[in-house]
Amino acid sequence: MITRQALIHSVWGVHADVRSRSLDQYIVKVRELFSAHGLDLTTFRTVHGIGYIFDPKGVSKEGR
Repeated sequence: MITRQALIHSVWGVHADVRSRSLDQYIVKVRELFSAHGLDLTTFRTVHGIGYIFDPKGVSKEGR
């Protein structure tokens, strides 16, 4: 699992002035790409209030 803040820092840097809503828009785009390429969207899940899980093997039960 990766928190929203950790994801923002990893992508844009610690000192970037990126709003949480900007991250949401990128997540929408990633999910659209998954869908457009026939990839299973259940592998990329939101954990409400925390962040996201990318779990291609379906091991994690969080976010379900």
